[in-house]
Amino acid sequence: YVRHSKKYSGAIRLDEISRRTGTISFLELVELAYIAGMLESGASWHKVHAAMKAAAKMLPNEPHPFAHQEWFADPAGIYLRLGKKHGERTLIEMAEGMQYTMEGLLRTYLRQLRFNPSTGLADVWAPLGENRPILIDPQRSFGLPIISSGVRTDILFGHYDAGDKITEIAGWYDIAE
Repeated sequence: YVRHSKKYSGAIRLDEISRRTGTISFLELVELAYIAGMLESGASWHKVHAAMKAAAKMLPNEPHPFAHQEWFADPAGIYLRLGKKHGERTLIEMAEGMQYTMEGLLRTYLRQLRFNPSTGLADVWAPLGENRPILIDPQRSFGLPIISSGVRTDILFGHYDAGDKITEIAGWYDIAE
């Protein structure tokens, strides 16, 4: 986008299908959620943008760097976990010249994401929190919001909007009220 005659890159790197169709993939949605989490945790847009640029340089073959479990943010910075060194996890502060830091100071946001243990990529998002039943899972119901039992939320709302009682709807789908 352009602001005050200066051209800026987008918040995330869109894949070819997203650019062609004007939609975003699940991993692109997760990256946007990470960015929102970073901003909500107190990181400035300037720091988020600097971290994005650093990630593009450090991880040139990774199309969705913010969709990995290794990112953390707090008001002081944005961090990427690289692995272990001397028995402790090694973190690099990405927005301030890629400096090392310690993980014990972090982990303040986005507990809603579940990660695939073999790839480290987000595969399920619980946008209302990990203890709430609403999920977005690209492998179920084409990524539409569902409750944990698999029923799409738009179907449940359709019944409610049509005047059906919550107790009846819960009984039909064998779910808690």
